[in-house]
Amino acid sequence: MRVLASLILSAGSLLASLGCAAAQDRADYCRYGRQSSLFLIDRTTPYDDTDQHVLLESAGAIVDGLGVGDRLVVVTIGAHYSASRRAFNECRPGCPATTNPLGDLATGCASMTALRDERLFRAR
Repeated sequence: MRVLASLILSAGSLLASLGCAAAQDRADYCRYGRQSSLFLIDRTTPYDDTDQHVLLESAGAIVDGLGVGDRLVVVTIGAHYSASRRAFNECRPGCPATTNPLGDLATGCASMTALRDERLFRAR
């Protein structure tokens, strides 16, 4: 029993350290943000093509209105609160505007990485 508990603890600490390493590799764009937006999607309603088009346009308008680092949370809601799911919870990637001639070096934000992350953010 002790061996099993020891293995579980070891595996848990290994996974935690791997998770921390992955989190450290990812830039923390949230530190640049000032706002959060919540987008609720009702899963109990059947959407036709027009509804889906309007929904996607609305989501696009919300994303376009986000500033660098602003958080977007998308939640699907069901007939009961327990059926609700957080589908998306991320901050918009990007580097803060700076007048410093050193740019990326001064902010510590890699603009090429942020541009790639911004494209992935929009795709998701």
